[in-house]
Amino acid sequence: MREKEMKLTERILLYRKEIIDSPAKTKRGIRILLPDIDRHYYINLRTKLDPASEVGIRRDMWMYFPSSHCNEGTSSWPDPEKLKKIYSSNTLEDFNYKNETDQNYGFPFNKSGVAFLAVSEHNERFFEFADFKEFCRKSITHKLKEFFGPDGYRPQGYDEFLWGVEKNLIYDDFPDDKTWIYYPLSFRGIFISILLARIPTTKLDEVANTLPAISTSICEKLLSRYRELRKISPMLGVTDSMSALTLLSALAAQCQLNDVEREGRIIRFLPSKYAENHGEKRAYKVQIDSTLDCVEFDFPSDDTRWKERIRYFDVLWESASPMLYRFSETSRSRLASAKAAIMSRNLSHNIGSHALANPKLLQSLSKNINEETRANLNIFHQYLQNRLDYIARTLNPGTERPEPLFFVNELLNGFFRQAVLLETLLEDQGFGGEKILFHVRTRLTAHEWEGDKKGFGIYRLSRHNGDGGNGGETELRRFIRIDDSPEPEDTLIGVMGGMIGGQALYSFLENVMRNAAKYGANRAQETFRIRLDLRDAAPCETEDHKRYFVLEIRENLTDGNAPDGEKRGDKTKTVAEALRGHLDADLIDDKGEPISKGQGIQEMKMAAEFLSGGHLFKSDAESLACPDFQKTGECEADAYCRYIENGQKRKNGAQPLRCYAIESAESTNTGEIDSKNPVVYQLLIPKAILVGMVNTGPTQPKNYTDAIVGYGSVPELAGTGAAFGVILDSPELDEAGIGKRVQEIREHHNALPFRLMILAGSPDRTEKWKSNEFIRQMLAGYKTGDEEGSKNPVAFDYEKHLPACRLYIIESERLHGIFTSDAKPDASFLGTDGWNAALLMLYHHWLIAFKGVPHDNTWKLVIGFERSQDQVGKRWEEPLTLFDVGAQRKLAAKTITDQEPIDVHAAVEVHVCGRYEDIPWPAFSSKGANPFTTEPIDRQVEDYFPKRQGYVVFDNHGQAVSGLKKRAIHFGVRCIHEFSGKGNLSLFQSLESPPQEPFSFAWFLYSLLESALIDVAIIDERVAGAAAGPGILRALNRAGIFPAFNLRDNGNRTPLDPSLEAKLSDSITDGSKEQLQKEGVTLLPPAIDLACQKQNDVEKTVHPPNKNADKSNPIHPLDAVIIHEGVVDVVLGKSVWKKEGLERNLFALAPRVIRTSGRGSQPRHLSPRLPFMEFSELSETTYRALNKLILSKAVLGVFGPNEVKKEN
Repeated sequence: MREKEMKLTERILLYRKEIIDSPAKTKRGIRILLPDIDRHYYINLRTKLDPASEVGIRRDMWMYFPSSHCNEGTSSWPDPEKLKKIYSSNTLEDFNYKNETDQNYGFPFNKSGVAFLAVSEHNERFFEFADFKEFCRKSITHKLKEFFGPDGYRPQGYDEFLWGVEKNLIYDDFPDDKTWIYYPLSFRGIFISILLARIPTTKLDEVANTLPAISTSICEKLLSRYRELRKISPMLGVTDSMSALTLLSALAAQCQLNDVEREGRIIRFLPSKYAENHGEKRAYKVQIDSTLDCVEFDFPSDDTRWKERIRYFDVLWESASPMLYRFSETSRSRLASAKAAIMSRNLSHNIGSHALANPKLLQSLSKNINEETRANLNIFHQYLQNRLDYIARTLNPGTERPEPLFFVNELLNGFFRQAVLLETLLEDQGFGGEKILFHVRTRLTAHEWEGDKKGFGIYRLSRHNGDGGNGGETELRRFIRIDDSPEPEDTLIGVMGGMIGGQALYSFLENVMRNAAKYGANRAQETFRIRLDLRDAAPCETEDHKRYFVLEIRENLTDGNAPDGEKRGDKTKTVAEALRGHLDADLIDDKGEPISKGQGIQEMKMAAEFLSGGHLFKSDAESLACPDFQKTGECEADAYCRYIENGQKRKNGAQPLRCYAIESAESTNTGEIDSKNPVVYQLLIPKAILVGMVNTGPTQPKNYTDAIVGYGSVPELAGTGAAFGVILDSPELDEAGIGKRVQEIREHHNALPFRLMILAGSPDRTEKWKSNEFIRQMLAGYKTGDEEGSKNPVAFDYEKHLPACRLYIIESERLHGIFTSDAKPDASFLGTDGWNAALLMLYHHWLIAFKGVPHDNTWKLVIGFERSQDQVGKRWEEPLTLFDVGAQRKLAAKTITDQEPIDVHAAVEVHVCGRYEDIPWPAFSSKGANPFTTEPIDRQVEDYFPKRQGYVVFDNHGQAVSGLKKRAIHFGVRCIHEFSGKGNLSLFQSLESPPQEPFSFAWFLYSLLESALIDVAIIDERVAGAAAGPGILRALNRAGIFPAFNLRDNGNRTPLDPSLEAKLSDSITDGSKEQLQKEGVTLLPPAIDLACQKQNDVEKTVHPPNKNADKSNPIHPLDAVIIHEGVVDVVLGKSVWKKEGLERNLFALAPRVIRTSGRGSQPRHLSPRLPFMEFSELSETTYRALNKLILSKAVLGVFGPNEVKKEN
């Protein structure tokens, strides 16, 4: 029976049978359904990552020609001779394979004219019979004749080769009685392909009526054919990044989103002509590859047609999203597995094989197996533990916010004190620790490019104790700056995850050093020099460049232009080219397996991504197209741009890490020359957000500086990781507006900065905020289970109230005026001016509001060293001349309580004193400070408790400041923190070498004082067990750290460490043991009775959150409670912890409750909204090597996840 005589249903059935049968049996194809077609082909959409392009995404169309026009007895189309001539293809299969695999045969989707109109305007949602016929007659046939007819012309920008193919192979004749149709075929509603067919003009009505009915059947056959072409259609399964992108691209095309762009980790589809008012956006988290995990669809909403497309898109997404989300989850799991495999392999190789297995490991610890050996092992052990925590964070990403750390003083020093590692890491390659030098420089606009003038500071490994190389005979070996090399201008940077996140940089450096020492062409050099150069990012390097630094790392052993061994065409790749090739490789291959090559550079890329917080460099194409790209040498990024401008060099896509070779040698400030053509790595480092400012007025948030960022609302501030959160009061804010802001603070308090304040400019505005019911209750305190707290009438309700002491009101007309003005501040303070002065003034006001002032309105920060006065003076004497006590007292501050505000003119005095060879030397004191004397500290006078409360002492070995060695907390000194170069090396490094630039120096001092004044309670069995050891509890107490030993409920007691009494038996009396049993944490009603150790006994103390310490109750109100997840695992369901969520009651006592665990950040029984701290960070800073500065930075720097409403 002829197909034309059959009914449509019969033709469809016959066509479907052909799909089931072997393709070799029949080749009639679509002509069963549409017998009048005399030629046809298909255009398919393909979208893939294209690192070399400016957009980073290639979205094009490719052609597929079926074999149904090649039946025996008919004239073949396309013409086999033309096929061979134009395409060099002997068969149609070869022809189709080239179309599918060779990008040269594709053409850009957004320039395909009638093709994308067919997809978006004539799909099944918008198909109209009359419109489609008009489209075929005018938009298609007319244009095809115009382009490819006898007198056709090639439009400007139309690829010449493709135009020739279409004119000579496809549209080689145009009979007047023929019409071409373009019809989009859909399967389950999702676009698969465009059918392009030539039919008799008289049959247009019949064909147009038939197409919607046969679309699905054609798609089924196409999908079966495409399976032979490497499963090109995502409808057969989203299995790789190309199929995922193609499916997303098809959805966008159906809704006329014809343009695509990439911004960092986001791919965005949008209309060709985009309205200023962006209308509605659909955003989804879809893991496409390791650098792309979000897709957005941006719709205008300015007319009815676009609103219809939005509704249509929502239907399409419901159909397609299950496939995409399955792929996304699989990709995340595979990426995590690949990361784990790569990071564990490199950890095993770099540290396991070359440090732990090195026969010289014990020799590197110490010449004398003694306390120094234990200290060295402790530092190395902690380094490894932090690395494991960093790996866990990388594999289970949580809430990572940039924590402000000093680049040299804290981040680099964390690596420089790893003498054990650095003496063994490269020893097998001939580079022991003494043959390694680090060259460090910072070149920042904030410091007026002082680094350019000074050059590089050089750090070498200090000599062994006792040989005159160290300042004292009890310091551990570490990398220290050579005296005659310039000191880098230290600056605050934003480190994701704080000191744990610093391991990302350390692992990066390990890889650089191992690769260079083992494979570098110049490894015969006697000294290995690693150069670290920190500078501001340029516009052509990354989006939002003002918020980032670029850290450049290079060394002198690698020649970037040396042959690598890999082939690139007929040529051998250079080292730089090979490295750059690995940058664009994903972590997993098409089979989902971890890549087998370039694992070192892949770990470096992962580390760079962690450090940048996921932010990326622009693609090379974007950088070259940047208006600021002038290759003049004036821009810091010009060296890279000149490198990639060479057309022979590979163009990389958007990545967190860049790599290139400098084709000239430069001095590193030593008279020696780096290796020729050194390889340079570039990483993005966030600048620290020191203040997040929320303007409550009607104006839009303004940009202040890199360090002071404006936000439009409290929820926006909650997602930033700013060190300070400031709600800037506005006179226009009425009672309802204040109530709204307070409610937002309550909802987001876990994700907001610890340092959170209202900045008011006048007494009446202060009263407006104080009159808010919930602020008033917070200031008065809540009803708790302790004696004094129970006098308060209001029981704490987590769903209703603000946590205790969570918000401070600071009244300062001057500061309020500075932050509401559009002008740069005309202010100077502590050696700084402008915005830096404003920042320090804000910090000063915060400290007074946060911790109040002692009886004489003066905090006395005392730092004692057991070193010579000359050694200490080099680092402390000059900067102290700018830390002006008189300038501080001129700042009028108010202490806001539930009573009347009190005017305060407070100051912070700094005294750096010490003794050398048991002889005290005169102190260096800050400008305007009273002469330093230890008389109030060491006098045995009972009523001196209030006077001593103004003293905060950091004491080297407990010997540098007299009268403190055996003092306990009841003695009255607010904080006593011993440190040494052996037992507390990280703190020792910070104190021995404070930043010298005036702003950084003052910020360091304020943070040091703040860290000492913070009081932290810890609910953890290991900390409790360690604190029971001789002298440990007293040392923790004196520093403001209070372990809890019991959980309690109505007389029931559950010890955190069952062996507690046995551990304490040697150090306290029987009476004190009985007293200790009454100590503990009660959750309902909330109460904390902590034990602080005197010299030989234990004192039970009770301290409500709204009261201060006195002789009877020497512990101040708590600022944070840290709870180990493991404690709750054991006691949940018992009387002391009856159900999940009870930890929220502790907010009645402290503004911050923090989770900790050694199993990663995933919550088990504690609320996932609580901030998280790695247990290694807690143990390292408490009982292993007491460091209140780092502990407090962690307490202040952790945030809970920001609970925001998701768009989709």
